[in-house]
Formats: sequence, C-alpha cells, structure tokens
Amino acid sequence: MRTLKYAILGLINREPMTGYDITREFNSNNLANFWYAKHSQVYPELGRLMDEKLVTCEVVIQGEKLEKKLYSITPDGRAQLQEWLMKNEPLEPTPKDVFRLRMYFSDFITPEELKTQLTLQLEKHILKKKYLTDIMHKNYPGVRRFHGARGGHHARGILHRMASELPCPLSGRRKVKKNPAIRTANIANSITGFLFYCLLTRQRFL
Repeated sequence: MRTLKYAILGLINREPMTGYDITREFNSNNLANFWYAKHSQVYPELGRLMDEKLVTCEVVIQGEKLEKKLYSITPDGRAQLQEWLMKNEPLEPTPKDVFRLRMYFSDFITPEELKTQLTLQLEKHILKKKYLTDIMHKNYPGVRRFHGARGGHHARGILHRMASELPCPLSGRRKVKKNPAIRTANIANSITGFLFYCLLTRQRFL
C-alpha cells in the first residue's frame, strides 16, 4: 500500500499546499512524531497523484516572478481518502521493542527493581504524551486536554499493582504453575500496550 499517497491526500484535503509545504509538514513537530517522508519521496508521489487525477495543480505567482505549484484534492481523491480512513486492516507485525525484551527477562530481577524500571518507563511515556497533547491542543483547540496528574496516578496504580504480582525467583516468593518468563512477558505486553494507549488517546482517563 502507498501509505504516503494517503498522507499527502490528507494534508491537501485540509487546504491546498505546495510540494514545499507538504515536505515541511512532514518535518514539523506535528506529523513527524508519527510519519516522515523525504523531499525526494514527496514530489514523485505528487506526480503519481496527478496522473491518477486525485489532485490538481495550479501555477501561482509569488512576488513578481517566482512561480509555485499549488496542489488541491479532487472529488476522486477525497473519496479514496475517505475509503482509506475507514479501511479495516490486520495489525502490522509487532515492532522490535527493547523495553519489552527486558520485561521478558524481568524474572531475573527483584520486584522492587522491576517496579523501578516500569516507573521510569511510565514517566517517559507520560512526558511524551504531554508533549504530544500540548501540540494537539495548540493546533486543535476543540480536543479536550489530558489531565496528566489524574491520569498519571491512575496509570501508576495499575502498573504497580501488576508489577507487585510478578513472581521473582530472587525474592524467595512462592512458585507459580505458569512459566514466570511467559507470565512476565504477558504482563509486560499489557503494561506496554497501556503505556501506548496513554500516549495516543485524546481523552482524559476516567
């Protein structure tokens, strides 16, 4: 799938843009946090969109002599964008994650050491989410602001409760029937998924 195609259509659907404007948007603090495209990728894709009649191009004069191409989305382009937005696709392969790998072997450390690592990870994600939320609030003021303190306490409570239940051979705690490493990985997946939910959700925690 040409994901860049739909990213460009989405940008142009907001307002007509030049190729330079589109490239700058991919390098901005908004889109670059989630998707990135180089100058050498944007212009060939714009050419393909023109060939497919999904965008139109108008040459406008800036100043006395400088010409620039202003791209606008066509009805067909808007229809394809809407179809892509509503598409139900299978999940992509799980990306490599160093933190999850560490959590897979977390049965080799004590519960307190594990709790420390999880707390540090959570704090990083909360800071990243605040950074993204501030950007979103600045550009889309209609979206409700995340209440960091309340959400942070709620997330930390869940994280610590899950971590406290982990078996640890070094601590002398009782053994469990299920392989501790597998159980740890399952809990780590839940925690990491929860952290990414913290990062991506646009609403405050209940």
